[in-house]
Amino acid sequence: MDLAKKCINTGKDKNSTQKTKARAWEMCRQLLSEAERDLNVAYENTESAVDKTYLNKDFDFLRRMKENSRKPR
Repeated sequence: MDLAKKCINTGKDKNSTQKTKARAWEMCRQLLSEAERDLNVAYENTESAVDKTYLNKDFDFLRRMKENSRKPR
């Protein structure tokens, strides 16, 4: 998700070219999809309530990032 944050910053950077911005947003969405898969696997494989609490916070953060990186309609 850290790399996705960097992609979001690049996508919002006024000094970046349109091509770079488009690539950054695509890469961001790809990285967030991969992060979601990883979080799902982690959640399924943990039995600790504490770990599940932290994973739920990560899911919330991921959801907000996905909303920010959604393609314009």
